Amino acid sequence: MKTVKVELVKYRYVINDDEYYPNHNSKYEEIVKECKSLGYKLKDTHPVNYKKSKDFYDSLTEEVEIDTAHLFNNQFNTVCGKRVFLWHEFVFTNNDVKQGYFLRGDGIKELKELLNNTLSCGYCGKQYPKQETDFKYCNNCLNSEHLEHGDLPLLLLLPINSKENRRKNIALDDKWIKLVNDYQSAQLKLKQKRAKELLEELDNRYRIERYETKVKHDILMLGKEVDNLRYYSSKDSWVYGWRVRVDPKQFEDFRQFLAENADKIERDCFGIDICNKLSMK
Repeated sequence: MKTVKVELVKYRYVINDDEYYPNHNSKYEEIVKECKSLGYKLKDTHPVNYKKSKDFYDSLTEEVEIDTAHLFNNQFNTVCGKRVFLWHEFVFTNNDVKQGYFLRGDGIKELKELLNNTLSCGYCGKQYPKQETDFKYCNNCLNSEHLEHGDLPLLLLLPINSKENRRKNIALDDKWIKLVNDYQSAQLKLKQKRAKELLEELDNRYRIERYETKVKHDILMLGKEVDNLRYYSSKDSWVYGWRVRVDPKQFEDFRQFLAENADKIERDCFGIDICNKLSMK
């Protein structure tokens, strides 16, 4: 796992109050100027829980190690499990309170290079190192059951920090034609797979229902009631006494009856008779 170390600068200023907080305006303006010169866009959030937000802010160290396994255009995951932004402020009821942090240092250049040299899919989010792929479009989500033809432009691979509109940058070239053909082929295979799975499910349901019905039919034909007998397909077991409790003697009498007539009662697909699957509630 590749990591990048960057400097984290915390700040807290109260602006528009030179009497109690002299020079805070100018110091905060310097922060804003530096962040904008780095190309940052402010991310501000309203603390849902002030104590948790304060604890998070207090826990931030002067140096953080960024995990680059999966990248985002304006935020990063740290090795220690925190989420940090390039420039972040907490929003307070008093708008004059400016508390936040921003990232800087030599690692920022490396992070920006990673963002520029890592391509991402706008649909599934899979990322590809630019130098390791010749794909123009993502082929990871072509067989998604939720992917529609109109979503295909989202599969255009662009650098993570790109601001281009994927739908407006589609060129009707050979790669686009290949993508459409691959999509249609993948969707056809998906439909065939789902149809096969559905048929298997229906066949299995039919087999279970037929087996249960035939067993009860055979027992009824032998003169015994089946209201107190139930088949649990999830466990492949029969239970006697599920509706009205029976004592051990009643259960053994019923089991003995089934054993004596085993050749007249339907067996399962493996040739196992009902006696071997019967239990008492």
